[in-house]
Amino acid sequence: MRTKIILILLLGTVLAACGGGAKPKVLIAYYSQSGNTLAVAEQIQAKFGGDLFEIELAAPYPADERETIEIVGRQREDNILPELSGTVENLNDYDIVFIGTPIWFGTASLPVRVFVEAHDFAGKTVVPFYTCGGGDAGTYVADITPALEGATILEAFGNNRAEREAGTHTAKVAEYLERLTF
Repeated sequence: MRTKIILILLLGTVLAACGGGAKPKVLIAYYSQSGNTLAVAEQIQAKFGGDLFEIELAAPYPADERETIEIVGRQREDNILPELSGTVENLNDYDIVFIGTPIWFGTASLPVRVFVEAHDFAGKTVVPFYTCGGGDAGTYVADITPALEGATILEAFGNNRAEREAGTHTAKVAEYLERLTF
C-alpha cells in the first residue's frame, strides 16, 4: 500500500512538472538569406510541430552574396543595426523558442541580433541553431546570451557548407533533435 502511495505521489509530481502532460508550444524563428537556415527550421518543425516565424528586414539585403557581405561589413563597422519588418506579438504564448541564423563574421546575422534584442525571452527555453559556410557557431551563443536573460539556453546546433555538400547535414540535425526531450 505504501509503495502505491509513493508511486502515485511521484507520478503526480512528474505530471505537475510537465504541465500535466500538456505539450509545450514551440516557435521556430529564423533568418535565412540563402535558404539553408530555412531548411533547418523546416526540419525542426517536422519533428516538433510549432509555428515558423521568418525574421524579415524592412529593407532586405541584396540577393547577391558579395553585396550583402559588403553591406553587413559596413553595418558592423558603423554599429548600424537593420530594421525588422515585424515582431512576434504573442511570444508569451510559447514555451520553447528555436532561433536560427546564418553565421556571418563568426556570429549571428544582424537581423537575428535585432530580433533577440527586441523580445523578452525570460522563462522560455531557447534553442539556438545555425548554418554557416565553414566551421561552427563561432560566438553566436555568447553574443546573444545577454539579451536572453532569464531564459534557459540549450546547446546550439547546426551545419556547415561541407556537411551540406557531403549530404550529411540533415542526419546531423536529426541526430541533435532526437536528443531533445520536451
